[in-house]
Amino acid sequence: EGEAQEDMFFTRLGELSVSRGGRANVPLFEAAVPCEQVFRWEIGDYLNTQGYYQPREENVPQEVWHSLRLTNATASPWTTAPVTVFRGDSILGQDVLFYTPAGGKTLVKVTKALTIQAEEKEREVDRARQAETIYGSYFDRVTIEGTLFLCSYKAKDVTVEIAKTLSGEIAAVSNEPEVAALGQGLAQVNPMQRLNWRLTLPAGKEVRITYKYTVLVRH
Repeated sequence: EGEAQEDMFFTRLGELSVSRGGRANVPLFEAAVPCEQVFRWEIGDYLNTQGYYQPREENVPQEVWHSLRLTNATASPWTTAPVTVFRGDSILGQDVLFYTPAGGKTLVKVTKALTIQAEEKEREVDRARQAETIYGSYFDRVTIEGTLFLCSYKAKDVTVEIAKTLSGEIAAVSNEPEVAALGQGLAQVNPMQRLNWRLTLPAGKEVRITYKYTVLVRH
């Protein structure tokens, strides 16, 4: 067992003998902890810091990551270190395990989910030119509709998490996401928000999500 000292955690190994030129591999602890498999898709904002809209390049595949959400059910914190994921004797992937206190949760990427197809599109549906003048600059008020498409080629249902960051005011959204206002970009003319969906993607099925928002774009 280790001991906490303020923000540090120490484990005492006691006496250890290693011959000249030898090596020692000393496991600190071993534990079974809660583990949830999730498939996570993160989509960035298309409005840059200058207020111009820059959509994603076409024909660039979206990345959905097969991930593990681990709960640290041990009495010791997990320090930042490489982590390797195995199933049996087969290695599935490697990532960085970030510091996780006892009782906390962390997300570890395993590998890209090649059996889940993801597509995302946005299109302009309305524009009011020079709708606002801010600090001597003209801004158009643009209404944008977005569509998220997921298709699973897996043999079983999976849990999918989608995080979409956007600048502007949300007008409509489907599938009841959690909406979080972000503290980023406070000096910009548009508020930043993140839409977080968590849903079950049935085996061999498609899921389509839609959203609409208005944003001030530099003219």
